[in-house]
Amino acid sequence: MVVIRAYDGPMLRSHPTVAISLACALLVSPAFATDTVAPGQLPDALQSMWRNYQPDLGELGRCAVAFDSHTDRDKMAFTCSVGIRITAEGERRSLARCEDMRQQKGIRSACRLVR
Repeated sequence: MVVIRAYDGPMLRSHPTVAISLACALLVSPAFATDTVAPGQLPDALQSMWRNYQPDLGELGRCAVAFDSHTDRDKMAFTCSVGIRITAEGERRSLARCEDMRQQKGIRSACRLVR
């Protein structure tokens, strides 16, 4: 949950559009933007791996994937963070491991979180 406390100075009181524009800019900031992929959009091999890990993930665990091919397993990277206490930490760890695997395998597509 993102809580935004806006500056309540005289300029924002007289110009509500400034406050709305500021809030929108903060919400779409690159710091909050991470690409995600639905489990149904994964290649079959990655979908089966997702189904195997899903019961162990709980609410806080996260998985990250990268793939260039839907059939060649050498062009797929899949990693999960299980037993994490903070969701953001699980996302960071999964994306970092996925990025390492992606570079080792020469996968061109970016790592994305599975949601």
